[in-house]
Amino acid sequence: MYGTVFYKSFVADTSPNDINRVEVKYKYAVFFGPQKIRIIAKQTNPLLFNVEKYDSKIYDDGKNICVNDNVQVKWENGNFAVVILYGEEQKPEIIEVNFEPKISITTRFSEEST
Repeated sequence: MYGTVFYKSFVADTSPNDINRVEVKYKYAVFFGPQKIRIIAKQTNPLLFNVEKYDSKIYDDGKNICVNDNVQVKWENGNFAVVILYGEEQKPEIIEVNFEPKISITTRFSEEST
């Protein structure tokens, strides 16, 4: 396992109905590169193994990421969440997580810049 770098927890947010969960994790940037981000969508019931992962990057001029500046999680209802990734060197990335009927993740970039 030499050289293995693990993702660190960054944001964990549970749906208003306490059934679903979105976690945002990161790896440190190397030499002012982008921060690697992993979004994990899962149900809170440990007996239900329904998990989806999405990998992305935050381009923020090599800065350390900050919850208030780089990530926003909004629940539109108990089964639909929107995660927005912000960085100085990118347009906001919008990740939509739908938990019904099974977890699916779609992504797009906002037309407006940061």
